[in-house]
Amino acid sequence: MPASLAPGATFTCTLTAAWAFGLQTDTATAGGSFGGTVYTDTDDANYTGTAAAISDPAVTKTGDPATASVGDIVTFTIIVTNNGTADAEDVTLTDPIPAFLNIVLPVTVVPAIPPGDITVAGNNITIDFGTLPPAATYTVTVTTVVNGLGAPPGGTNTATVSTTSDDSDTDNNASGALTTIVTATGEPAPATGFAPDRITPLPAQPDTLRYASYRELWLEIPALGAKTTIVGVPLTEDGWDVTWLGSQAGWLNGTAFPTWKGNSVLTSHVTLASGRAGPFRNLKNLRWDDTVIVHYAGQRYIYSVRSTSAVTASDASIFRHEERAWVTLVTCGGYDARLGEYRYRIVVKAVLTSIEPEP
Repeated sequence: MPASLAPGATFTCTLTAAWAFGLQTDTATAGGSFGGTVYTDTDDANYTGTAAAISDPAVTKTGDPATASVGDIVTFTIIVTNNGTADAEDVTLTDPIPAFLNIVLPVTVVPAIPPGDITVAGNNITIDFGTLPPAATYTVTVTTVVNGLGAPPGGTNTATVSTTSDDSDTDNNASGALTTIVTATGEPAPATGFAPDRITPLPAQPDTLRYASYRELWLEIPALGAKTTIVGVPLTEDGWDVTWLGSQAGWLNGTAFPTWKGNSVLTSHVTLASGRAGPFRNLKNLRWDDTVIVHYAGQRYIYSVRSTSAVTASDASIFRHEERAWVTLVTCGGYDARLGEYRYRIVVKAVLTSIEPEP
């Protein structure tokens, strides 16, 4: 800055200031003295600072239900969006599904994208969204079933998004959903019979206790002349409620899904609410090497009986883990008219010996 300035002379001063958002005013002040008097002058310059254009792809993931057991359906919802003010290029979602979940195809995306942009390889899902404009949002739905590997405590399923553009916030590029797995350990076998020779009125079945239906899944026991569908009975804090099974067989959720490795526990009534004989009335008559057949998805899974016993409802052998594929058939026995309940459980255990296509 000069010490003095001749009449008509000028000088230029260049300043660099930090950028600020919104309307800004810079005020310059010039001052000097002449003949002992100080003179000053000011001038303003206005400008408006605008936000820089940035991309910010983000993902959130949730699972429903959060707690499940073997055979349960768990649905994941994944939201992919661009929170930035600029296009995000080459946006890709990757989602490695845990081994204890089987993916039920198709994986859906709304709004729809070309099917070729959705890749499912084993348990790994990759979705290419291409360019994601600001505020664009996609909803991805992944349906899964808990398989025989499902065991406590479960695990977290994490989805991740990436982009080749500069990303202003990488903290929102991954989101996980925890699926807690519960099993039947420690639960007593449910009561599977009503009073014989008398009608027992039943209340309406609550929605929370609805049984799951499985296409082409049914049970056959040739020695008893029994053929019945198999439904899934949910495991609740109070165990299993088989009140509304009727003439069906119930697979107790939390045990191995029928036909899978492990111990699949199936139950059915010894006596129906009508007072008549239920499908498992003569279960106690099964003997060594009698056949139990589970029909599923065009295959016959043939099991051979290895034991028939009478045990208490809380006997640990009912739900004992098996390394091979077994079915455990359970019903009530020993009705006590004085107490109005059955005193023990009839338990038949059979091991998978062969698999054949349906004729």
